[in-house]
Amino acid sequence: MITLFIGIVRLYATLFVLVHVTAALLLTQESLRPAWGQDELIEDAVLITTELVSNAIEHGRMGSMRVIVTWPTENFIRLGVVDRSKAIPMVRLDSNRDHIHGRGLLLVDALSDRWGTDLYRWSKQVRGELKGEATSCPSR
Repeated sequence: MITLFIGIVRLYATLFVLVHVTAALLLTQESLRPAWGQDELIEDAVLITTELVSNAIEHGRMGSMRVIVTWPTENFIRLGVVDRSKAIPMVRLDSNRDHIHGRGLLLVDALSDRWGTDLYRWSKQVRGELKGEATSCPSR
């Protein structure tokens, strides 16, 4: 009976992750392609979003997460994930190959033109930003 319960909990956690990651990727793709015409950014944007969502699920409080895709300036598209944790993520610099986790921010750093963390009173936003084509910038 305990094994069945653990299996159900793991299945629920796996479904939770799949639903959040899938929804985040759809939001990213639909914002960049039809809405803003930024097809050339989609692959990097999807990888950045996947890593940020995975980090929020792994390290944040799983009950609440928000994915944001915005164009805050003429030059940059922001891919952000807000979670309830206030812990500031750090890039792992150790080279221990035995670790299967901890390299996501290295990808975010490599793929983003810039990235960072914004602290709020109740949470934080970790964001990666990509240079967008200014001619496609939505009107404000």
